[in-house]
Amino acid sequence: MKSRLSKLAFLAAIGVVALTGIQAKSGNSMFVQEVEPELEIENWMVDDSFWSKATTSLDPATEKSLAIEAWMTDDNYWN
Repeated sequence: MKSRLSKLAFLAAIGVVALTGIQAKSGNSMFVQEVEPELEIENWMVDDSFWSKATTSLDPATEKSLAIEAWMTDDNYWN
């Protein structure tokens, strides 16, 4: 009983410390102003030939037709 209570108190103390640390970190964030880098437009982004290329020229991936092989139904193989 005593060890169970000790564990509970220890976990509660760890939780309080963790939550206090999280609040302290988030408290400073409103004073920091972050500046995002400017976006750069590259030539391929506005090139019509890049966006109008047909992707149908690629061959679709096809699988061989499936079939039951002899070893799949062989009782000696599975025993």
